[in-house]
Amino acid sequence: KFSSIKAGDQIIKLTMRIGAHLGRFITAEVGTARRMERVLLGSTLHQTRAAETAGERGRVSVTPMMQQRIQAQFKIDEGREGFGLVADELNETAGGGFEISPPTRRLARAGALFSRDRVELLRSLTQELAEAEALACYLPRPFLNKIVDTLPDHRIVSSFLQPTVLFLNLLGFSSALDVAAPVEAAVVTDAFSHAFTRINEAVEARGGVLKKVTSYLQGSDVMILFGVPEAGPDDVKNAIISDRAIRNIVEEQ
Repeated sequence: KFSSIKAGDQIIKLTMRIGAHLGRFITAEVGTARRMERVLLGSTLHQTRAAETAGERGRVSVTPMMQQRIQAQFKIDEGREGFGLVADELNETAGGGFEISPPTRRLARAGALFSRDRVELLRSLTQELAEAEALACYLPRPFLNKIVDTLPDHRIVSSFLQPTVLFLNLLGFSSALDVAAPVEAAVVTDAFSHAFTRINEAVEARGGVLKKVTSYLQGSDVMILFGVPEAGPDDVKNAIISDRAIRNIVEEQ
């Protein structure tokens, strides 16, 4: 299916590029109980992204540090911008023998829900509710509300939207973590968490959605959407106002 995806009158072939690097990075939970995100921070992630960007379709692009680690086991072709490309000469003895199996579907833990015992039923419902609440903060509130509204399907139907999109690149946190001592790392991640919370509040105040935080070539890339899952007449205006508010927040940090 991946080799021939029909889109309109075209056949699209799915391809990929892979970047590989190794090194230290920080993982942290940022935000509050209302909206949280699990983020990865550090220059290791940026170098990995740079390797992927400089790579070729269907090839594994590796950084110079990664080349030194694997050059005894794999042939490395010269790539762009100082990166290497792992030669596709794998076999069963050289790491090429593998099999991909689809994951088995997880069965719902429905046994207790069908129990006639009121105490056991209440305990089970309380446990399920607690687990759902713990995960709810990782979804933007409009998306969570949309999922609840579409019960019992538990999914949002695919559709073409015309949102207003903002990309915010937060610079400085990753470089600070690269030189920070373990004790200082908590201070840096707390600052990131505070910035994330205030930015999310500014975005939500104008009906926007802070969708995700990813590592970019430099800094942390934050994607913000206006007009999803429901469009509004002032999405563009609200995006610009939020943009200014975010700028003020970052300057105050």
